[in-house]
Amino acid sequence: MSTERSDTEPLLGKQKQQQYGASTTEHSAESSDSEITIITSTAAVPKPDDTLPSGSNIVFVLMGLWMGVFLSSLDSSIVSTILTRIGSDFNRYNDAVWVATSYLISYTALQPLYGRISDAIGRKNTLLFASSTFFIGSLLCGAAPNFWFLVAARVVAGIGGGGMNTMSSIVTSDLVSLRDRGKYQGYGNLSYALGSVIGGPLGGFITDYYNWRWTFYINLPLLFLTFYVTGVHIKNYNVKREADGSFHYLSKLREVDWVGAVTLVISVALFMLATSLGGNSLPWSHPLVIGSLSGSAAGVILFTVVEAKYAKYPIMPWHIITQRTPLASSFTNFWSLMCSMSLVFLVPLYFQSILGFSASKAGVYMLPKILASSAGSLIAGYYMSHTGRYKGFCICSGISLILGAAIITSWTPQSSAWWMALGNILDGYALGSLLTTTLVSLLAAVEVKDSATIISISYLFRTTGGVLGVSTCQGVFQAVLKTQLVEKVKVPNAAEIIDAVRKSVSVIWELPEDVREMVLEAYLIAIKYAFSLTIVFAVLALVSVSFVERLELTTKVRK
Repeated sequence: MSTERSDTEPLLGKQKQQQYGASTTEHSAESSDSEITIITSTAAVPKPDDTLPSGSNIVFVLMGLWMGVFLSSLDSSIVSTILTRIGSDFNRYNDAVWVATSYLISYTALQPLYGRISDAIGRKNTLLFASSTFFIGSLLCGAAPNFWFLVAARVVAGIGGGGMNTMSSIVTSDLVSLRDRGKYQGYGNLSYALGSVIGGPLGGFITDYYNWRWTFYINLPLLFLTFYVTGVHIKNYNVKREADGSFHYLSKLREVDWVGAVTLVISVALFMLATSLGGNSLPWSHPLVIGSLSGSAAGVILFTVVEAKYAKYPIMPWHIITQRTPLASSFTNFWSLMCSMSLVFLVPLYFQSILGFSASKAGVYMLPKILASSAGSLIAGYYMSHTGRYKGFCICSGISLILGAAIITSWTPQSSAWWMALGNILDGYALGSLLTTTLVSLLAAVEVKDSATIISISYLFRTTGGVLGVSTCQGVFQAVLKTQLVEKVKVPNAAEIIDAVRKSVSVIWELPEDVREMVLEAYLIAIKYAFSLTIVFAVLALVSVSFVERLELTTKVRK
């Protein structure tokens, strides 16, 4: 006998939960979507587990987790407007991209493992580890005595930040139904999107009026809400004692796909090394650059082989990622984050170098992106909650991403404020809405037992796309900038000037007017090249999202 579950019933309990990806039926709907796949289930209604939060406690718990999401996302973007200051303080601006990408690399490295780790040692233990690591990393960043110490501290913070982000979505999936997940995930993605785009303005304000070190110290008091919620209200509800009375944590951890994570990190790090050196410190034909690119490609191949053939519990299970919707949604995340995260760093650079804005003023001009990103996430969540659909919404968001990148690329020093705001609004709206819709499409395409894994895969593609986008665009920018400066700056002490303006943006405005014009022209051409690359990323995101299947998010049973 089949049973029917209400739209608001949470997916809690020990019993087998609704396998909303296991059984589908197609029918024609009287709508613009010619063919809709209805998600159905024959699973029994699970009984609530008293170790899980319920009622108003759920909202309080999720607010604590969303604070962690906000801070982890904030830490990835808050350096966007202060890289010039940090690079200038340490006299290492041409290497300053490592402050951003070192965080993103470690963020990417362990993030896809957190689903498996939390399955092995429990949600609470995993959250406490992630929060504590982020706390220590933030403290070390603020106290960094030199440039490379700061880079290392950012690696530590990224390990914790990636965990807080992933675990928020995993716990949300434990607590609410699939139909309501779009709404709650919308709130979670709102936190992520807010952190991504508010970082620039906040970092600029703190740096201009206090010191850039406080951009890391502010994480410490805010993180105590996450500590409190995790320590008091969340239990290790997903792990049970074995027959011998032990949890067997160590044996379970040994089954985690550490080899896959290591090969992924090595391939991403080598790609970053190649893009930061090629055309910048070394020519693209240099053996180290070529070797790094070759090693990165080999690492990707090795990672794929490990995931497909050898890993017992792979971070990217082949039977999931080779399905149409998970693959399309994952690549939508990948390309959209390559585009939007690159712009998070490039746009403040444009404001500060080309227009001469202070860090705080550059941050203010990023505010339209903040508002649009928040609106996009909330609108997407409520749209899916009320209609049960997302495909058309995804397509519109992909188009918005392309338009935003194209408008930003068209900027000139004479562009009006509203034209610059429009580009940021379209980009921000697309970011917020795509993060929400693609995650729900992924969850709709798999069984409940694979929820934690598919969420980890989602964040794997997001963060990998973000770090590759930032490093690629920064690599292109630095390579073109060096070429243009050599070509345009024709003065007796040209070599010294070129070296100075590549290490510190603030030096530009101290130059004589005629030399400054040469430098600004070189900067504008280099930034335009990097901007143009984001349009390519946006187009690829739209192509990817067009392959996502139309799955209606219903909880009703069809016989």
